[in-house]
Amino acid sequence: MNQARAAILRAQCFFAALAYPPTRFELVAHAETTNPAIFNEDAEQAIDVLVQDGVLFFTKGRYVFQNAEQLIAEHREREALFPRKIRRAKQFATFLSRLGGVKAAYVCNTLALAHTNEESDIDFFIVCKNGTVWQTRFFATLYLAIRRWRVESAKQDPVCLTFFVDETALDLYPLAIENDVYLRHWFLSLLPLYDDGIGESLWRQNAKLRSLVPLAIPWLSLPGFHNGVKSIRLPVFAWVEKLTRRLSEWKFVADIRSQLNKTTAVIANDHILKFHVDDRRLAYRNRYLELCKTYEC
Repeated sequence: MNQARAAILRAQCFFAALAYPPTRFELVAHAETTNPAIFNEDAEQAIDVLVQDGVLFFTKGRYVFQNAEQLIAEHREREALFPRKIRRAKQFATFLSRLGGVKAAYVCNTLALAHTNEESDIDFFIVCKNGTVWQTRFFATLYLAIRRWRVESAKQDPVCLTFFVDETALDLYPLAIENDVYLRHWFLSLLPLYDDGIGESLWRQNAKLRSLVPLAIPWLSLPGFHNGVKSIRLPVFAWVEKLTRRLSEWKFVADIRSQLNKTTAVIANDHILKFHVDDRRLAYRNRYLELCKTYEC
């Protein structure tokens, strides 16, 4: 029970660092432990004991630490924005499914948790065929520009494209910082909107990233989820990949150029495009560690 209690507390510490009130399912799935033999029943019981002991507060299906009850009310306000924002995300995912290079598309970050605010972007993580990340990003960005959904032009619900990997770079662990608590929980919270079947490989190849969350299960899909390859798709060409890479690199803004390939925040090569110029993983990790120390877990 002590191990299960600590595992649940560590999960709660991460969610508290995000100022997000998790559900019971999320606490169990994100329970952090080095013991792979921990059971769901142990975690469930640990949650109940933490509530009885006054460490956790529970209401409206969500958990927070004591004296943080306002987070639940704040989340309910944010959750009300989810239907509108996910509707646009689904529309964009439908377009992505028509690009020959796209193998899977996931909503990530705050929208994946239904914890977005009015100003939040709709963030995507996109998996591509080998040799197509640059042309996929180019045509996806062009579509957003035509629809005026880009961050620079959208008046509401902009779509942000900052993370692409191809099928040879599914293992995300090499992109982690030391004790990257954010990346491992981010991975668990991905929300699939399109998958040609590669999602199973993505989950399997990230076993190391998931090693501290043994109770995690593969992602759940929303109604309207697109599965399987579309019959009509925009073809991919090697020469288009080279051309779109040159065009994209020529248009890189100063923030990207200054950080390019110096850390795991901003990466651009033949297999990974990652443009997290404002990388807050270190801040989240430090806040998480502070909370773990406070709750002795």
